[in-house]
Amino acid sequence: MSFARTTAAVVLAALTLLVHDAGAQTLSKCGAGKKKCVSKKVAGLLKCHAKAEKKGLAVESTCLQKVRDKFDGGSDPTKGCFAKLEAKDQNCLTFGDTAAVENQVDAFVNEIICQLDPAAGTCPIPTASPTCPGPPTPQVTPTPPPCVPTGPETCNNLDDDCNGQIDDGLGTTTCGVGGCQNTVPNCSMGSLVMCNPGMPTGETCNGIDDDCDGSVDEGLGSTICGTGACQVTQANCVMGIPQMCTPGLPSTEVCNNVDDNCDGIVDNVPPIQCGVGVCHNTAPGCIGGLPNFSCTPNPPTSLTEICGNGLDDNCNGSVDEGC
Repeated sequence: MSFARTTAAVVLAALTLLVHDAGAQTLSKCGAGKKKCVSKKVAGLLKCHAKAEKKGLAVESTCLQKVRDKFDGGSDPTKGCFAKLEAKDQNCLTFGDTAAVENQVDAFVNEIICQLDPAAGTCPIPTASPTCPGPPTPQVTPTPPPCVPTGPETCNNLDDDCNGQIDDGLGTTTCGVGGCQNTVPNCSMGSLVMCNPGMPTGETCNGIDDDCDGSVDEGLGSTICGTGACQVTQANCVMGIPQMCTPGLPSTEVCNNVDDNCDGIVDNVPPIQCGVGVCHNTAPGCIGGLPNFSCTPNPPTSLTEICGNGLDDNCNGSVDEGC
């Protein structure tokens, strides 16, 4: 009786359970197509064993490899049965379960064949006893010797104080100032570590001591803008933020020795006036930053009106009167 026919019946009867177990989360889509892929692989494996049985030889690894290559694609995964199925339906999600299903198919088929015929499957020597996997040999992990404290922790890549940590509690060292400041552990991989400050750079307005001289944002100067009372001097950097210079707002010009309206002229208030006719005169409204109230009229050109000149010659407020 051929073990191949007997094995085929057993394997195909258990195929649905195998596929379900191999990818419970990913085989819900395209289930029929995946079962067909697995069925082809099972049939191919049985064919390899049947050929070997007829010749009285152990199963050929070349035959088994060809079957596996058709299932997983070999060196080109896109040619595998699952990959081709997924190319037709992008929602099959088969790449993640191909290896799991393949391993379970191999193990299941070999276990059944090995149980029915110890000289076949994974039993390469015809007269050899079955090589079906037995219970795993328990691995005994050697117990490490107890830790014996040798003293306080030192930098030597050992747990000197037996607290379960190596080179712990040895602290850190900080060196340098400003942007050059650096902090390093005192010990690394069992070796002492030297602390080296960083390199200084040109000072910029960023709230950092870039040139590492102990001062922050120093030497960045100021900007003057505006004229008269509107003139403003603004530091170029305040609290690490670059500043813009904005002139003040002008006001009405008054007599105070200040350019209140910011037009570049100091105390340009209106002049005062006095006298009429040819006696009319003007005087500055502001002298030396103080209001001026003194204005002297010009003398008349004649005590009597000169007719016909259109002027108030006697400064009485009338022109050419009595002519």
